[in-house]
This record gives sequence, C-alpha cells and structure tokens, in this order.
Amino acid sequence: MRKPAFVSRRIAICVFLLVSVVAVTSASTDKTGTRTTSLADRVSIDYVIAQLRLIELQLTLNHDQSSASQNATESINPNSSIKLSTNQNPLWFTEGFIAFHPINVEYSGKSIANLRFELRNAPSWISIERDGTLRALPPLGSSGTGYNILLRVTDSTNTHLATTLALRINVAPKVSLNTQAKGNELRVSEPGSNLHDMRFVFSSDTATDRSISVVSAQYLPPIPSQYEQLSDIFYSTQDNTGKVEIQVPMSILANEADVVRLALFHRINGSLTMFGWSSGFTAREVRTIGGKEYAIVRSYSIKGEAFVGLKPRN
Repeated sequence: MRKPAFVSRRIAICVFLLVSVVAVTSASTDKTGTRTTSLADRVSIDYVIAQLRLIELQLTLNHDQSSASQNATESINPNSSIKLSTNQNPLWFTEGFIAFHPINVEYSGKSIANLRFELRNAPSWISIERDGTLRALPPLGSSGTGYNILLRVTDSTNTHLATTLALRINVAPKVSLNTQAKGNELRVSEPGSNLHDMRFVFSSDTATDRSISVVSAQYLPPIPSQYEQLSDIFYSTQDNTGKVEIQVPMSILANEADVVRLALFHRINGSLTMFGWSSGFTAREVRTIGGKEYAIVRSYSIKGEAFVGLKPRN
C-alpha cells in the first residue's frame, strides 16, 4: 500500500538527519577505537536533534492545518441551495385580525432546522415562525399598501449559503357593522348596506360578542371573473364548532331563478396550494321568515373574509 506523501517526506528527512548525526559522531572516534565526544561534538549532535524535532513538529502542524482546511471545505456542499417562493405576492392581511401566510422553502440540506429566518424592514406586528410561516396581527390604523419587507434565510451550517425574498404587504381596513345578537343568531342591522338584514344562525355557539365588519376589496386578492359578487366582502370573528346557516334576503338577487347558484365564498390561505377564493354550498331552499323571503345557505364556518355571490352557470 502506498504511503501518504506526508509520511514519506517525514521518513526521508528523519533518515537524512540521522545520517548526519552518525557522521558527526563517527568523526569524533580516536585511532584505538575508543569513541570520544568533545563539547563541540555534543553541541553539534544536540543541535541536529533539536532541528529534527522542530522539522517534525512543523510537518505535523502543517499536516493538521491542511486536514482541518480540507474537512471544513468538505462540510460545505457546493451543491447545497435554498430557494424561497410564495403563492402570491403581495400578501393580504386585514387589520385587527391575526393571520398566517406560508412561505415555500426548497432546501437541499438534511433538515430545515438548520435554517435561520430573518425579516428586515418589517413592522413590529409581523414575525416569522421557525418553519418559515409569516404571522401577522396588524393593529387598527395600519391599513395600507406601502409595506415592503425582505425575508432572508441563512444556513447555520454554512453561513455563505443564504438567499432573500422581497415581499409586499397589503393591509385591508375594516369597518364594523351594526349587528344584533339574540341567542345563537347574529343579524346585520345596517340600512344602505347590501348586507342589511342578513342573518347568521350558529348551530352550537351563541352569537354574543361576535362581530361582522366590511373589508375594502381593493386590499384583498382579486375575485375570479367566473364568480359574480353580490355582497360586500365582510370579516367575521365567528369560528363555529358546527354548521352555520346564512339567511340571505332574496332581494339581493336580480333574478330569483339564480338562487340555485347562490353561495358563500371564503378567502383561503391555509397552504401553498390552497389560496384565493373558494365557494361553499349553494342555497338549497327558500324560507319565509317574518313575512320576508330568505335563501338559506349553509357553511361550516364564516370566520375570515367572505362574500355572498353566484357560482358559474352549468
């Protein structure tokens, strides 16, 4: 087996120096064969041995430094990479309500736990979770479209591996509507609004301390053209544990025959693949309540941004 170059060089130097020591020692042997060592010879021998040890030490240090450098280089995988993306940009939030937004992280390393997430130029009400999810709770009065932030991600095992993602934040203002709560029913009482007299009946929760607010559409994701928006976009704090019955005044429809297309549309942002606007169940019946006709739409929850509209025609 071939010896490493470091070992071969070390052996060669040791042999050369040992020969030198022998030569010095031999030169101090008298004619009778009795070896004598003068002070000068002793100094020469000690000097040579000292030089040998110094050279060995230097070779060892050089070898250790070279190995350390090689190991450090090997720990940095030149093929490692971090890529950031998001399903939408700008990101939309509504003031006064907590919301989360996932960031897609493509990392070639072994564990995302090695990554360090950092937000720059961000307002205090937005933060980043350890898995790259943005968490926002915009306070009242923070609405606007002028938030530009930078997300920087660094690999803790290789500080030279980093990337950034520029994000724009839109915060929608909300305006609370007058409502009346009675038992498990919440009724909008806002004349002049297309949400007036709309009723939300909760199957298991009371309507006390719940609210309905109107949200400005210009700060929210655009509604797909195949959906026909009939009501303002509203935000509800009600996270019901069962189904919610939405009683929609039939007066909202221009054509009563369209009641079969009537539905509640929610804004979803729960994952990287599910976002935008999604429709729920369509109306299945028309009921007369207090001498007034209502289309009955059901949903599992009305929490978050939503609007009443029509699904596409078949």
